[in-house]
Amino acid sequence: MWFENFDNYIFLNKLYLEKPLLIDVRIAKIEILDEGDCVSLLFDMPYYADTPPEKWKVNGYNSIIVQMDFFDIRELAIKSVNNTYSGTIDICKTECDLLKVTIIGTVNMDLVAESGIIQSVEGYCKDIS
Repeated sequence: MWFENFDNYIFLNKLYLEKPLLIDVRIAKIEILDEGDCVSLLFDMPYYADTPPEKWKVNGYNSIIVQMDFFDIRELAIKSVNNTYSGTIDICKTECDLLKVTIIGTVNMDLVAESGIIQSVEGYCKDIS
């Protein structure tokens, strides 16, 4: 599963009984940092948590946003066909133990990185009107 490619996936793992695939998710941000040595990816999970923290319930959250940062970028290609980003995200390890991230949708991205981290997993209230 995609999140098992990261060391710190335990909190995300606790949120879901069945781990969601990242199919047609809203992509809030793709940010290139440190002269191209780091790429930050911010996206919504495809559906809300099965077992959200009590704090999220109290605040009425209905969505989850995840930030992943990738470091020591080896390859990066981004192409957009729309100004509203969504897509299917696939994250796997290569034979050389590098992280390969592919997004296919209204934004296409191919990224190969030495390492990556789940920087944050946060609940929020998305306007569903």
